[in-house]
Amino acid sequence: MGHCEEASSSIILNKNSNLVVLVCTGSFNPPTYMHMRMFELARDALNLLGKCVIGGYMSPVNDAYKKKDLLPAIHRVKMCELVCKSSSFVMVDSWEDCGCRRNFPQTEVETA
Repeated sequence: MGHCEEASSSIILNKNSNLVVLVCTGSFNPPTYMHMRMFELARDALNLLGKCVIGGYMSPVNDAYKKKDLLPAIHRVKMCELVCKSSSFVMVDSWEDCGCRRNFPQTEVETA
């Protein structure tokens, strides 16, 4: 785990870095203990594979998702923020909720 600690405090990265950021989208209606546990389990599994998880993001879905009984995104984002206060590496990104995704360029994502 020392390698991971050293890597996460370094600003200089190279193409051979094993750094990982976890992203989980969902309604989070409401966010639960198991949502947070999922991040921890994923981080532990990736650490065993030699990867270093430097952060995690919860990204609540947009209100247009239209799931039955879906609370407004502003409330779900706030609940996620409260849940993330107990984590040292998971945070919330309201990008999907804010509507700014319409002008966001497509990105390439490598999946295992």
